[in-house]
Amino acid sequence: MNNMKIATRLGLGFSLVLVFLVATTLMGIYRMASMQGNMHKITRVNNVQTKLIAAMRLTVYERSIALRNLALVREEDLMKPQADRVAEQAAKYAELESELLKTIANGSSGDEAEKAKAMMANIKRSEQDTLPLMQQALDLGMTYHSQEATHLLMNELLPVQDKWFKDLDALIQFEEQTNEQDTIAAEGAYSTARWSMLIMGLLAVIAGLAAAVTITRRLIS
Repeated sequence: MNNMKIATRLGLGFSLVLVFLVATTLMGIYRMASMQGNMHKITRVNNVQTKLIAAMRLTVYERSIALRNLALVREEDLMKPQADRVAEQAAKYAELESELLKTIANGSSGDEAEKAKAMMANIKRSEQDTLPLMQQALDLGMTYHSQEATHLLMNELLPVQDKWFKDLDALIQFEEQTNEQDTIAAEGAYSTARWSMLIMGLLAVIAGLAAAVTITRRLIS
């Protein structure tokens, strides 16, 4: 440094400061991209999937209520709305399921996607076990066999339907756990970015001060 010209020292000092500032900027951009990715997954993938699964669960519940009502009523004008309700909720479930499968295929990856697909397969098996019994209960109710319909609902349909609920609840719990992990990752990225930028900024200040002191001493010596 003692053998350097003033211009060279100024250039070196400013270069060091610029290097640290550029590093700080790049670090901030990288960490912000990481945070943005985590937040996007939380809001656009995990939360959306959780809402879809919850809506699917509600359609199953709505169908069970309609079938129960159907077993209780005797008037034809009261029976048809309940049958229509079952059909409407079944169609709604199919739409929600299709949308959920799309979000899993497009928004999830790796082990997370494989586990979600496996859990969806369990849900599908429970659905296939339950639907024939639902149809049978519907047919019994519509033909005024209320006692047989009630027996079917309580002794045959209820156990497999509970399994369907449990499989849906398991997927909801999985999504919530994934959300928690992504939240922790986003918080970690923020913390790392904050400390990295503070350290880089401090180093830039130290480099600038060191260059200023060295140059000043040279000028007044």
